[in-house]
Amino acid sequence: MYRWRDTVLEVLLVHPGGPFWAKKDLGAWSIPKGLIERDEDLVDAARREFNEETGFSAPGRLIPLAPVKVQGGKMIQAWAVEGDCDPEKKGATHSRWNGLPARGGSRSSRKSTVQHGSGLMTHKRR
Repeated sequence: MYRWRDTVLEVLLVHPGGPFWAKKDLGAWSIPKGLIERDEDLVDAARREFNEETGFSAPGRLIPLAPVKVQGGKMIQAWAVEGDCDPEKKGATHSRWNGLPARGGSRSSRKSTVQHGSGLMTHKRR
């Protein structure tokens, strides 16, 4: 999920939690993700996992992003959806907004480029 705050593109990130990650922060935050159930539609799985990991729904049109191969060979298929939620109000310490400056420093540029793993994700505003 992403939102605009003035000229800053913000992306909702989650922390995995659990005993292994309890005292780790650096490199632990990522987009909400999970596994696809047998015969489950990819978009349905994305919405379900987002809800399971954040407690929020992801209404709206999902924008497919380029698949990313992560260390170990697993492929991650991700979507972006414009929305807003307040993790603090829900008491969610495992999710937070992360600000990414718009390319050119202006929201009116309608374009942001984000470094993600081995590639770039470019998002153009409607």
